[in-house]
Amino acid sequence: MPDTDYNKLKHAVIQLLAKKPIPLTGNEVRFIRQHCKMNYTNFAEQLGQTRQAVTKWEAKGDDFAMITPSTELHLRLFILNSLDTNNEMFRSIYNELDSNLELKKKKHEIENIPIQINRLDIENILK
Repeated sequence: MPDTDYNKLKHAVIQLLAKKPIPLTGNEVRFIRQHCKMNYTNFAEQLGQTRQAVTKWEAKGDDFAMITPSTELHLRLFILNSLDTNNEMFRSIYNELDSNLELKKKKHEIENIPIQINRLDIENILK
């Protein structure tokens, strides 16, 4: 049985979600909220949304959460801020997200394609 540090693994997953090149799914939003140890109300307030909006996003499960592009960007920046990401990485990820046209498309035009993550990506984040 491998010796896994689940806190490091959760940290790596959260960081990868912040950089994900396509919109977040409902389950990913739930993972982020729970990782931040926030209830629906606090999480919604942090994003300038209602509790009902967060509930609706999470109810999408493995489908896109259908979050507006500006709110999704806010959520991803919130993640990076909570990780105490250094300025260089923060700016790099922000610029990557800001130029990503997939995140700005109307949600019905995007296919939910599984993201391929290789072991080196995880190892680099865990360092």
